Amino acid sequence: MEFITEEIITYVYNNYDNKLLKNIEDVFFERVKKNKQQFADWLVYDYINSNKLSFGEMFLQNMKNNIKEEKREFIEEAIKGFLSIYEVTKKTKDRVLLKNLFTHVVYSVPFGHIEEDINKHDMVACRIVGEDSRFVSDNIIVLPSQFKTMLVGYVVEAYDMKKNHSMYITYEEYFKGYAIELLEIIDKLLSFQNQAADITLYQSSYAVKDYNIIKEYLKGLSSAIELDDDIEIYTLLDHQKTAIAEITLEKQRLEVACNSKEDRNRVKKLFEGQLKNRIIHLKDEELTIDDIL
Repeated sequence: MEFITEEIITYVYNNYDNKLLKNIEDVFFERVKKNKQQFADWLVYDYINSNKLSFGEMFLQNMKNNIKEEKREFIEEAIKGFLSIYEVTKKTKDRVLLKNLFTHVVYSVPFGHIEEDINKHDMVACRIVGEDSRFVSDNIIVLPSQFKTMLVGYVVEAYDMKKNHSMYITYEEYFKGYAIELLEIIDKLLSFQNQAADITLYQSSYAVKDYNIIKEYLKGLSSAIELDDDIEIYTLLDHQKTAIAEITLEKQRLEVACNSKEDRNRVKKLFEGQLKNRIIHLKDEELTIDDIL
């Protein structure tokens, strides 16, 4: 449905305190620098007012007698939806399969609905709703597949921090309640594309001799995000709940990636001491963002 968000935005700015709206704008734009076009969707569907309603819900309440059923249903779906990260798992001339990296829900989207150039395994930040897999708007962010490990690590770290305060929070609830935080993470990743040698990833690779034992060991350290092709990514946190390593486990391979050589060496010492002959060290690498991309 075209222009529904724009219609609600116009209604909001014509009917609510513009000083309040200016304060809301300032909060959003202070934190989100690179994807400011996401503001409209966030304001309409995610921002919660003092009456515990979103502007989308207030629009429905006040305009219920003037809205057709199809439009009302779409707005209700958009209100329940959330900004999240999807991986392109299949691409044909007609459709694109998008799998949520965290909830694992798969959507089949008509290819014409995505204007940006995308490749298989690229990631897409967007809002998808309904059984017919509709985008809430055209505000879509495409991220290259090479950023997957970093992106998953940042999101898992942020999600785990929220679980310290709300033990049973789900990924759906996290994305719905903390869209600005997700956009900050995306901003950080996009900034790497302009920094080249300023970003270095310290990586160690191992051959895996006993996959099941290693998997159980890693589960004791961190929760896992399962990706396609039997790949699992673990985030190792220090005692301050800060991510110090992203660990990628495959059937025959284990990779450790850190932002500092000191952290990489600490994790190497831990793993090699605990896992002993169940892994075989292959190589250490220092990768710049140019190498990663």
